[in-house]
Amino acid sequence: MKGFRHSRQSMQSEETLNLAARFRAIRLARGVSLRDLAEQLGMTYQNLSRMEHGFHRFFATDLRNAAEFMQVPLELFFTDDTKRRRVKSVTLAGEVRDNA
Repeated sequence: MKGFRHSRQSMQSEETLNLAARFRAIRLARGVSLRDLAEQLGMTYQNLSRMEHGFHRFFATDLRNAAEFMQVPLELFFTDDTKRRRVKSVTLAGEVRDNA
């Protein structure tokens, strides 16, 4: 099964994986649990975890509702530089810190 998991993730686009990583970093920086956010979005925490790891894609409504719940601007999930770097963390003020 390990090879299957790796091959599935490699099928995802870089943009999907970057969005997923950014989403997770923002959630963790805001101190929101996976279960609490999943409940707010009306899905299981397992499904949200799959989204955060790039195995499932986000719906626009999920991103909008998550941004509202976490009190961050929706635009924080999308930046021009997501193709060049991976997000390391997000401050409570909403500032993105990266690995670059």
